[in-house]
Amino acid sequence: MKNDDMKRKLKIFFNSLTRERETFTLPLRSLLQYKLLITKEKEGEIIGIAGIHGGTHKNMFFVVVKSEYQNKKIGQELTKEVIKQAIKRDYNYISLTVFQSNTRAVQIFQNQGFRTIYVSLMNARKIYFMILPLNRRGIICGKLFVLERKLRSLLSGDIVRLRHGT
Repeated sequence: MKNDDMKRKLKIFFNSLTRERETFTLPLRSLLQYKLLITKEKEGEIIGIAGIHGGTHKNMFFVVVKSEYQNKKIGQELTKEVIKQAIKRDYNYISLTVFQSNTRAVQIFQNQGFRTIYVSLMNARKIYFMILPLNRRGIICGKLFVLERKLRSLLSGDIVRLRHGT
């Protein structure tokens, strides 16, 4: 598919999201700067996407499925394919953020091997930062994220709950 056609379809998909925007906070401009993208279409219309964008941390994972197509394992299917493609491309890790209140997504990510590195607040809502190491370097990156967060917490005086054993 041509790049312009994909951007057009992504814009239409993004603008059609309503209820999903409560948990999918990635801005359109960031979405369009994807490094890896997998789409699920029905009758030529995108109904779900997953991928990796550059973000603050280099390999930030995202997934969103239109509400009328949720609970049909589309998000899990997309997530598995992104992980598979990331391994093929020699990524060291995939990271993500997810609201604690999005318990279904948290459970799916945990089942895929993602582990919570730390918990923080965004607009008074708890948000998990999770990582899926894909190789030994990914494991080291996970440990560095924990160390970085501890240092930031100490320097700023923030109280942050860190997960042990990562």
